[in-house]
Amino acid sequence: MESFRLRSISFDLPSLGKSLRTYVTDNPDSWDRHWVLVTKKFTTDGFTFVLSGSAMAALELDVPVSGIPVNIADTTLGINLSSEHLLDMRVVAQGGIEPYFVVHKFLPKTANKWALQKYAQKDIYDFFG
Repeated sequence: MESFRLRSISFDLPSLGKSLRTYVTDNPDSWDRHWVLVTKKFTTDGFTFVLSGSAMAALELDVPVSGIPVNIADTTLGINLSSEHLLDMRVVAQGGIEPYFVVHKFLPKTANKWALQKYAQKDIYDFFG
């Protein structure tokens, strides 16, 4: 997995937490505790991801430059997958992809106080300020 010109965009978590707290206070039965919120996303100009569950997997990339190190996610180089064997997933030097993100849940921390909790973590992070 490799990305080219990776950058991120994220919510202001203290402001988001305060807005959600106001919403839940005003609409106590409307928030589903199973909902998740994408609080940060990463975007990239190019992305390469190859996945296989086999030790016998192989791939060959056609890279139109030689003798210099290259980023195999750089879409400006014209990199192509020329052959493959036993690959389950393949994305080679494609643009317009947002491959990574951070997810939070908004859950009650105490009887009257809710907090944003990073999904899949046990500790609750209070972003109310």
